[in-house]
Amino acid sequence: LHCYSPVVHLLHFLCYNKSLILFFIFQSQIVYAQDDSLVPFFTKLTGFSDEKGNIVIPLKYENAGNFSEGLAWVVENSKFGFIDKNDQIVIPAKYDFAEDFNNGSAIVEVNGKYGLIDKTGEEIIPIKYDDCKRFSEGLAPVRAGTKWGFIDETGLEKISPQYDQVDDFSENLAGVDINDKWGFINKTGQMIIKPQFYSTCQFSEGLAFVYQNDKQKWEY
Repeated sequence: LHCYSPVVHLLHFLCYNKSLILFFIFQSQIVYAQDDSLVPFFTKLTGFSDEKGNIVIPLKYENAGNFSEGLAWVVENSKFGFIDKNDQIVIPAKYDFAEDFNNGSAIVEVNGKYGLIDKTGEEIIPIKYDDCKRFSEGLAPVRAGTKWGFIDETGLEKISPQYDQVDDFSENLAGVDINDKWGFINKTGQMIIKPQFYSTCQFSEGLAFVYQNDKQKWEY
């Protein structure tokens, strides 16, 4: 949960793990913590406080995100990097954009190109795609130009970019859009269910929700 609330000369009492956090912030914002014990604390610069309101990491960053899996993105000189809870730079600030870590990886952007890095800063997905998503069942969607395909965890393109839109893999199948019709492919790129639907959802327990445009209803 990311919750942003503008504050001007106002005391805020925030509930956090059944305790109270007291913030006194001038012309700033508050970000409520996600799942860690340090909370971003905003004035003109950003730092982190503990659940008692004590500033643990000084207010020195241009912006910052929540700690996730032990790391938080911070902005220095308009670039994104990652720090740990001891305020040690783990991944230098060199990205134009970065997201929180999730399942050991984070999406980053450099010069309009996207990729995925691990918690050491090593590239899992090369930063060369026009868009990318996280891994699901060992494959991640990537976009080159206007077309989407899939890449594996070694960086190999398993399914070349050829689809207008794609969904994540679920139960070894992924929804793909070709000319505004959705179908399902397997992990080798074989079309298992031909494109025929207006929209689809992921498979769960052997079933997927699909929208038949001509019938104007959702069905399994």
